[in-house]
Amino acid sequence: MSYSNIEKEVISNSILLEKNIKGLLKEHTGKFVVFHCGESEFANDFEKALDLGAKKFGTNTGFIVRKLTEAIPVFACLKSI
Repeated sequence: MSYSNIEKEVISNSILLEKNIKGLLKEHTGKFVVFHCGESEFANDFEKALDLGAKKFGTNTGFIVRKLTEAIPVFACLKSI
């Protein structure tokens, strides 16, 4: 998948995640969510979340990793493995 397609997938997943964030916050505040196409997995730290996302969704996809907090994080990352 090209970077352009991955970027589009990241944007799509970000929008979908934001629509579901309140429900996830109720049960998983403080954890890291790994989100892709409506599917969620959870980890206790960022590195474990990245590894989980790569194993579950693949390294060439636009999955999202976000810490579940009320504040909206400002950082983003594309990681090549």
